[in-house]
Amino acid sequence: MNSTTALLTLVTGGLWVLALARVTRLLTQDEITDFIRIWIYGRWGEDSKLGYLSTCAWCVSMWLGFATAWIVWLPGGGLPGYLYPLVALTGSYLVGLMASNLEPDEDVDIEIVDD
Repeated sequence: MNSTTALLTLVTGGLWVLALARVTRLLTQDEITDFIRIWIYGRWGEDSKLGYLSTCAWCVSMWLGFATAWIVWLPGGGLPGYLYPLVALTGSYLVGLMASNLEPDEDVDIEIVDD
């Protein structure tokens, strides 16, 4: 692997982690995908395993990481295949850290009081 391919692989890996974080947030927290979580809650219940999965950034990022880690191999294929699970799990871990430490806590109860 030459230095240009190595740099491109590193940049691709960084962009992949950021994209993984965005898609994870889209699926677990964004209002635009509330209909998915509402459907899951209505079908299986909010306390079900699938209900938990639908709001767990650590969980969703792991599954998405395994499904999309191949993107890191696109620039030149210089990485050995045995690194695939390590790349997927590392991406998932970084996304979990971002979700836990950089995202605001949106589980705030809001009470509307009529005056």
